[in-house]
Amino acid sequence: METMSPVALLNDELVERTGRRLTGGVRTIADHLPLIHRTSYPERLLQGDELEPGQGGPCRTDLGLDGHTYFWVGASAYDQWNVTLIWEAYVEGTMPASVAAPWDTGGLCSQSLGQGVPPDRARELLVQYSLPAPDYREFLAGTIECCFDDIAGYLSCVSPEWYPGWIIPRAIDPSPPHHTFELRRAGPVTIEHGLVAIVAVESWFVDNPRMLRALKQWARRKEADWVAVEESREQPTQAVQRFVRNFLAQRDLIA
Repeated sequence: METMSPVALLNDELVERTGRRLTGGVRTIADHLPLIHRTSYPERLLQGDELEPGQGGPCRTDLGLDGHTYFWVGASAYDQWNVTLIWEAYVEGTMPASVAAPWDTGGLCSQSLGQGVPPDRARELLVQYSLPAPDYREFLAGTIECCFDDIAGYLSCVSPEWYPGWIIPRAIDPSPPHHTFELRRAGPVTIEHGLVAIVAVESWFVDNPRMLRALKQWARRKEADWVAVEESREQPTQAVQRFVRNFLAQRDLIA
C-alpha cells in the first residue's frame, strides 16, 4: 500500500475534523502569501541584508528553538511592534532547511492551542505539524479552506471553528494571533531581494529622525513601499493587514 505524504495526512485530518471538502480553490493565493518579520533593531537593516535571530521566549527555549529567525506567512495580529518587513513568498526558496508550522511557536506551550500544553507534548505537535518550505503551503491552503470561511478570515486572524492541534472542547479560546503559519530557520537569514514593504510606526522615531530618514532611503533603494501606520485610526497589525490585502488584490489574487 502506498504511504501517504505528511501533507496528505494533515490535510486528511483537516477534512475529518471540519467536515469540509478540499477543492484547491485557494492554493494559488496560499502560494503567494508574503513573509512577515518584525524587528526591534531597524538600525541593523542599514548594515546589511542579514536578519539575526531574536531572543526567544521560555516556550521556544523548551522546544529547542532558540537561535531561530521567524516569519509569519500572510497574517499578523500582534500590535506591540514598531517596524515590520514584508517579502515576496519566493524568498523562502533562498532559505534552505526552513520549515513551517501552523502556529506562533512562542505561545505553543501556553495559548496557541487554547490550553496549557506540557513541553513534551508541544515538541510532539511541533514534529507532527512542521513541514519544509515550500511543501507547507499546500497544508496552508487546506487550513484556510477548511478552517475559515474565506481567505479574509485567515488574513484578519478571526477565530476559526477548529484549527490544527486543537482539542475539543477547548478550555480557553485561543488568541487570534496564534492562527498564523510561522516559518522558521535556525541561525541568521540573508535576504537580498524581494522586499515589498516596510510598515512603521513613525512616532517611534520621534527622538531619532535621522534613523527614520535613513530607513526610508533604504526602502527606496530596495524598491519597497514605505507604509506609515495611520496611528490615529489603526493599530500596526491593521496596517500590515491593509498592505497584504492590497498586495494580493493588485496581483488579482483577491477582489
